[in-house]
This record gives sequence, C-alpha cells and structure tokens, in this order.
Amino acid sequence: MWPRREAGTYRVFITVKTYPQPSTKHNETVCTAGITEDGRWIRLYPIPFRWLEDGRHYSKWQWIEVAIAKEASQNDPRRESHRVDVLTIKPGEELDSAHDKTWKQRRALLDHLPHHTMQELERAWDADRAADRPWTSIGMIRPSAILDMTWVDQDEREWTPEQLAKLSQERIFGPDKVHVLEKIPYRFYVHFSCPDRPEPYKLMFEDWEIGMLYRNCVCSSASEAEALQKVRDSYLKDWLNLEKRDVRLLVGTRSVYPTWLIIGMFTPPRRSDEGQQSLFGVT
Repeated sequence: MWPRREAGTYRVFITVKTYPQPSTKHNETVCTAGITEDGRWIRLYPIPFRWLEDGRHYSKWQWIEVAIAKEASQNDPRRESHRVDVLTIKPGEELDSAHDKTWKQRRALLDHLPHHTMQELERAWDADRAADRPWTSIGMIRPSAILDMTWVDQDEREWTPEQLAKLSQERIFGPDKVHVLEKIPYRFYVHFSCPDRPEPYKLMFEDWEIGMLYRNCVCSSASEAEALQKVRDSYLKDWLNLEKRDVRLLVGTRSVYPTWLIIGMFTPPRRSDEGQQSLFGVT
C-alpha cells in the first residue's frame, strides 16, 4: 500500500460525491474522492460543496486541481484522507457521458486500478490497524451478483434542531444565501455478492445521485411508494444490471469505524452504444 501524500497541489479525477450532510464546523460537507494522476485513491475534506465560490464547483468524472495541506490527516487515520484548501479548487476537463460517450477515457483511468472483494478490503483494514499504520479506507469491487436494492425510513424525516443549526451557520466565504438542504427521508441499501464469500452483503448507498434521483422521482410520482419503486427500477434494470453494465462499486469507510459504505459506482455499458441516457431521466 502507498504512503500518504505530501503537501502540495495535485490533479484529481473526481469519482465520488455523496449527498451533503450537516457539519458542526462547515455547515454541510460532501464526501469527495477520486484518483490522482499516478492512479491512487484520495479523499478530499472538508468540502462544503454548495457553499463553494462560483467557479469552484465540480462534477463527478471531472479533473480538478487542488492544494492539500501538510497536516492533511492528523485527525483522520484513514490512509486516503487529505485536508484541502477549498479556495484552491480549479475545475478542469470533464469526462462525463457528454464528453466521453463511449466511456473509453474513464475506462482507461479506472480499469487499471486494483479491484478487490469486500473481504480483501476488510482484511487490509484489519492489517493496517494491527500494524499501527494509516488504514485502507477506499476501494473498488466488481460484484459477482447484484441481488436487490432496498430502503428504510430515516430515524427522523426532517432535520433535528441541532442539524438545522449546523446547516444555517454563517460562512465567511461562498454565496450569501444557500437554500436549506433537503433531507432524504430514506436510507438506501444495495444487496450484492462477491466471488469469495457465499453470504451476500448489504451496504448503505450514499452517492449524491441517488438522493437527487429520489427527489426527481417524487416530483413525477403520485406517492413516495411510487417514487421509491422508480428509483429501484432505475438502478436494478439499468445502472446496476450486470447483463447491461460492467458494474464496479466504489466503497469507503465511515470516519474511524470499519463500517463500509457504497460511496459511488462505475458502470460502463457492456457495449459502447448502451447506457447514454441520464441517470435522472426517469419517467
């Protein structure tokens, strides 16, 4: 495994943006991760994404330039975590489906990264901690089967007063006003198998896009139940359909705990002429 990064400015290809969460120090933050030019995972924090200055917003599948500090990870034992200066973010080339229609350029970047099973990542985390070194906390897996997508109610459908207070803190930079973040009232899970374990996994799915898809489906549905079914169908019939797509799940740990989550996905089509529609184009 590689060591942590030194302080400096790096180019990072963004592969992960999770749905924003309230933060005591930063109003709200978005878990952001990607790949450096030499093909290593990196987690960038803290990023109060919706509060960034104009011109600093970035998308998944986009290169950015950003400076990381020398004290990048003193309070975070995860190997890939690095503290950034958000005022240095410079968005660059985009490689989304509009700019990389056949996924060729994205494949060139991700296909050559190590692929693991969940057991391999869990063993790496255990070995790192036992050796008293920074912990492995991001990886990419190629599931042998996608079994289901389910959801459960959040403990609270709305933000608590404490969370609202965090979301409403004044900031010294960024837009003067940002609308209060809408809470997604459900937690989504993907059920899948890996080839080296007979028992299936059930991991929470925290990608930004599933939250946005749910919100769009609510607007076009007669009920929340109908919206939830549209979300499930969109993923199981297309984006997580192993017959149509070469599915890779991007997983990461939550904070200092060995709890693995799905924080993103890479799902190039099996054929170059498939899968060009938007994830949000659900009817």
